[in-house]
Amino acid sequence: MEFTIIVNLLETLGLNYVYTSQLFDAVQFDFQKTPKGLIYLTVTDVYGEPPINNKWYTMIIKDGMVIRHASVGYHLRYGDNVKIAGDQLLLTDGKILRLIKDGTGKVTETINLNTLGGNSDNYLVEGMDEDFLLIRSNQQGFLIMIDRKTGAKTLLYKALFDVEQQKYAETNDLPFFGDNIIVRFDPKV
Repeated sequence: MEFTIIVNLLETLGLNYVYTSQLFDAVQFDFQKTPKGLIYLTVTDVYGEPPINNKWYTMIIKDGMVIRHASVGYHLRYGDNVKIAGDQLLLTDGKILRLIKDGTGKVTETINLNTLGGNSDNYLVEGMDEDFLLIRSNQQGFLIMIDRKTGAKTLLYKALFDVEQQKYAETNDLPFFGDNIIVRFDPKV
């Protein structure tokens, strides 16, 4: 299936956007209206046999036009990139994270994830606040907490797991490498 189907859908919605790419298997569309009226569209394509690859196409739409976009692919890594933190929209290609002002679409900050994570890889952005950033390398799979003020980084499995659990996280490859730490944010807390 061609990505042009999405373009046709966007044109039907009155959005003008030209972009072609290949879509393969299980495709999901997620439209999210931001607090200040932008639309954050994520198209997810999970593919392979078994389905171990996923590609995300993200678009930020303002007044019927795509004003920002990115795409990123992951292999043997599942989860979601955070989309909104405070009044900022987050847009990543796995290597660079752009913080975008809700309402205007202006890029307010660009963060090099490879520099922060220490590896040339695609990173998931699993959490962000004024004080911290949570990223996970696709290949290694370890959740890293970055102090946004000092730049200090903490491998969370080293801080949270005992020695035996650390060794397991470092050597186990089923279903994929990594620490399997899942972070859930509750806005009520």
